Amino acid sequence: KIDYKAIEKFYYERVITSSFLNLTLKTYNHPLIEDAKQKFNEIKLAKLRGWGSVEDELKGIKNHQQNKNKYPLLIKPKKINKPFCIVANGKSLEKNIEFIKKNKDSFFIVSVGTAIKPLLKANIESDFHIEQERTDTLIDALQNVLKDYNGYFIGASVVNNKIFQMAKNPLMYIREGFSLENEYKLIGSSPIVGNSGIAFASLFTNEIYLCGMDLGFRLNQKKHAKGSFCDDKEDKETQGIKIEGNFSDDIYTDSMLLSSKQNLEKLIKILDLKVYNLSDGALIEGSTPLKDRLLPKIDKESYIKQILNSFEKTNFSYPKLNLCKVLKPIK
Repeated sequence: KIDYKAIEKFYYERVITSSFLNLTLKTYNHPLIEDAKQKFNEIKLAKLRGWGSVEDELKGIKNHQQNKNKYPLLIKPKKINKPFCIVANGKSLEKNIEFIKKNKDSFFIVSVGTAIKPLLKANIESDFHIEQERTDTLIDALQNVLKDYNGYFIGASVVNNKIFQMAKNPLMYIREGFSLENEYKLIGSSPIVGNSGIAFASLFTNEIYLCGMDLGFRLNQKKHAKGSFCDDKEDKETQGIKIEGNFSDDIYTDSMLLSSKQNLEKLIKILDLKVYNLSDGALIEGSTPLKDRLLPKIDKESYIKQILNSFEKTNFSYPKLNLCKVLKPIK
């Protein structure tokens, strides 16, 4: 079979030209051809995600300018070597809830994105909650949640300032790949908020558990857990990219989730992380599939204080940007 890394090298050495029109011609069927076609398609889709959106970046800059120097910033993390559990809102979170409940005093729970609501409905309050989207729709999604949330809200600097104001305990980080990133950027925090959760945990520990971090889905089935902000949205896919599953062989993904998976796999390899994946979704290379485990309890409060010491109020001076004309239309 054709080497996946060789195809990846081809695309990333031709950042511009490989992003133009791609045409393929298949003259006959063969398992090796199908294998090559799938690999080329996966890498191409993941790579094209990197172009991003000018409008999104401008909105992020505007939000960043409103947030900078207002909230404690993640700048000096120190290892505490206690386990973390990253909770995302994949469909399999419904199965993982019991594991989280029985180990809630044994690791630090970091909820990401829309996972906060299903956790609260299960009477589980995460220790930290992370958001990094620039979109204003987060305001409506979180306004009835953050006001009662007693954990620590960690937002990327590109998040709308109104969301920081809603949080009882707001903290901030600099998202990787942001045009105004500095030396304190959170490496490994792209492209989705799940990556940020794992990147955050990796600053403090090498032992990470993944719940609801599906990074894939089953065709014609709900992609997210019940009781979240996704309940009232179209949440099923009829097609996708076939990939190897963590526990089964009927898992598909899309370009965004595939990019997230690949970036996570690189982070695991670079940092030599011990990642245990309880999610019933995509197989994450370098992680260990896990059904269940009972962990010893830890003194969470004392360690949380150490984690909070990693955040400091700052007074950084960022480059002066003449963005008045381009930012004015953004509301």
